[in-house]
Amino acid sequence: MVASSFRPRRAAVLVIALALAGGGCSRTYSFNYVATVTNEADGTPIAGATIRRNMWGEKSDPKTAETIVETDAAGQATEEFSVPAAAFGAGRPTWYLRVSKDGFEPAIVEIKPTQPPSEAHTQLDVPIKLRPVKK
Repeated sequence: MVASSFRPRRAAVLVIALALAGGGCSRTYSFNYVATVTNEADGTPIAGATIRRNMWGEKSDPKTAETIVETDAAGQATEEFSVPAAAFGAGRPTWYLRVSKDGFEPAIVEIKPTQPPSEAHTQLDVPIKLRPVKK
């Protein structure tokens, strides 16, 4: 009796485990953004600009932790990230880069593609121009 009651329980656990594992196999898209931050007035690269990636929430009110990177001497910063296919569903939030640097007005740039990419890995080239603060 013990052995026969054990098998259905083991089978149920196996079915649940397979269902959970199968549910986690949805498509994932990988992205790599390359941001180039320049001075809007003269086109020179801006080193040390802070870029915050906001994936959930509003432009100025992120609902989750943001990732933060800084631009190099050439004014460039890059970051890789992945999202599930559900990120492109109806009503899903857009993705923003919030860019700031002392002496410049902050900028917010949307980077989310309008539809899922056809490739599993996509590079997003993001030019960003910061306007100097008027003194």
